[in-house]
Amino acid sequence: MSIQVTCPSCQSNYQLSDALQGKNVRCKKCGEQFRIGQVNAPLSGPTILKPADPKALIQPSPATIRDRPPTAKPHALEEDFHSQPPRKSSSTLKILLIVFGSIAVVLAVVCAGIVSLGYWATKASREKFEEIQANIEANAPAPVVNVTVKPPANMEEALEYLRDANMSKRQAGAQWLARGPRDRARQDEIARDLIPLLSDPNSQVRLAGMKAMRKWASKDTVPALVRVVQDEEFSVWANEARKLAMQTLGELKDERGVGPVAARLLNFFDREEAARALIAMGPMVENTVLTGLSNQDAAVRKLVCVILAEVGTKASLTPLKRTGRSDPDPNVAAAALLAVNAISARPGAGETNERPKKPDPAPAKDSKPDQPADKKDAPTKSPGV
Repeated sequence: MSIQVTCPSCQSNYQLSDALQGKNVRCKKCGEQFRIGQVNAPLSGPTILKPADPKALIQPSPATIRDRPPTAKPHALEEDFHSQPPRKSSSTLKILLIVFGSIAVVLAVVCAGIVSLGYWATKASREKFEEIQANIEANAPAPVVNVTVKPPANMEEALEYLRDANMSKRQAGAQWLARGPRDRARQDEIARDLIPLLSDPNSQVRLAGMKAMRKWASKDTVPALVRVVQDEEFSVWANEARKLAMQTLGELKDERGVGPVAARLLNFFDREEAARALIAMGPMVENTVLTGLSNQDAAVRKLVCVILAEVGTKASLTPLKRTGRSDPDPNVAAAALLAVNAISARPGAGETNERPKKPDPAPAKDSKPDQPADKKDAPTKSPGV
């Protein structure tokens, strides 16, 4: 059974169920809250129900109602349940879902790429580490040298140690020769006995032999020293042995060592020691070192200029001047000009603007002698000429 209700504020009519009698309801149009009074029979026309409480005739303003919590929750009008269509999903919500979904997909792809890149980088690093570790293990001596071996008492015993099958004794013999006094009369003999140690299977023995060779080296040991310089093994012992070999070749001043030592200028770890060895060799390295002025590495070109500043001669002036004018690296150009000044300052090496012209030792066949000014001074010709 339904009853007709009129809003006391805006006079809007509603057809409601009689189950809402005595309940608080809110007008759909004006939002005013009022109570539905008791009725005995349905009204044929619009009926205004008076509230049970006389004070309810004075309705508070909506602001007052909002400020004061209602004593009873008003029931929604029955018409609201029938007249309003179901709510549709908001388009803004859809847009947000699409945007955030796309961002989530992109982030997932990026994270997957980072994880994949990290995996491959880790794998490459692990493989490189294993390679380095294997190289170290391969270069490390399998049997450890026994440093407690009794050192030799004299030179003869040290030479016997060099030929011993025990690597610890070979090392002890080389160490004694490196520290003991040098006998010029036996230098060639001892140097030849030290040559096999430069290719010993044990790295520590090789280094001990090289330290002894640094003291006893001779011209006959140059090929063995060159092999040490050309050894590409990368280890603590090999690097130290290579350094000592270059120093020794620099002191021997043998032309056979110029090329191998100059080639180490291209190695970042050996170039400084190679430059010092080349300077120690002197002007004999000039032609070989000059070719480094065309190297693509600016550090190599600059180091070549430094070497030529110490050992260069007049033959280096023109290439150095050309480098000082045209080298793209300003540091190399400055080093080349400094080398030119250093070479020019050395006696006999620089070019001078004024040079006395040497008279020709003999006149050319086609040239005619100058006629003397005074006929009395003219040479007399011998008869028949």
